[in-house]
Amino acid sequence: MTDLEILQLIRQQKLEKPVKELYKHFPTVRLTLLKYGANELTIPELFNDALVILIEKVSDIQFELSSKLSTYLIGIALNNLRNLLRKEAKDSAFIQFSSDLPESYFSVQNEFDSEKEAKLKIVDQILVTIQERCQQLLYFFYFEKKGMEEIAQLMNFSSSQSAKTQKYKCLEKAHKMANEQLFTSKTTVL
Repeated sequence: MTDLEILQLIRQQKLEKPVKELYKHFPTVRLTLLKYGANELTIPELFNDALVILIEKVSDIQFELSSKLSTYLIGIALNNLRNLLRKEAKDSAFIQFSSDLPESYFSVQNEFDSEKEAKLKIVDQILVTIQERCQQLLYFFYFEKKGMEEIAQLMNFSSSQSAKTQKYKCLEKAHKMANEQLFTSKTTVL
């Protein structure tokens, strides 16, 4: 079954065949998530959450797939993993150090964490709102560690230099959007 056929069936609310087809990508998603620090027990949940998000996004008529569906699914699963790991790190750090710190520390730390968390939320919002093509390019470069030549071929750029230029433009646009958002809170990302 092709990606286009899967998209059409999802948009027609005929989910049984597309979901079965998408579950064939579970082993690949599992290995990718393990590579980036996922716990074996959380992988099925991360995959299922990614599948639900994918179906919701694909159901939108305006959604345009600019990568393989499996790549898009992996990207969503990795975003879910990143959010989970961030939450777990925050929780475990609090538990590990809370008994050794004076009460006054927490009020200062909470202010810092709130500011940092606000920045991270803005960055997450921006990553979701940038163009799908930029998301895909950044995913290939930062998560899959692909070189510019390979990215150029995968994304049909005329050359690796074109891919580099597009990556730069994507990062600049995201940075500008972040600073505009954060300007209202009188802070900057970089």
